[in-house]
Amino acid sequence: MKFFLHENGWEEVLPHLTTSSSPETVDLLVTESANVLWKSVRAGLVEKDMVHELYSSMELLFTKEAVAQS
Repeated sequence: MKFFLHENGWEEVLPHLTTSSSPETVDLLVTESANVLWKSVRAGLVEKDMVHELYSSMELLFTKEAVAQS
C-alpha cells in the first residue's frame, strides 16, 4: 500500500512489484490492502473518490500478476 498511497519509503517497494516476485496469499493481500484504504479514508488521509481509483488499480495489478503467474 505504500506504493499506492505514496507513503514514506514508497519508492523502496518498486523492486518487489515485479513479475519475478510470487505472492502466495493474493486473497489476503487484497483484503488487507482494502482495509488500509478504508482506514486511510477514515483518518482523512485520502478522499473517497481516490480510494475507488486506487482500489481499482490495485485490483488490476493483482489480477494481472495472478494471471501472469498461472
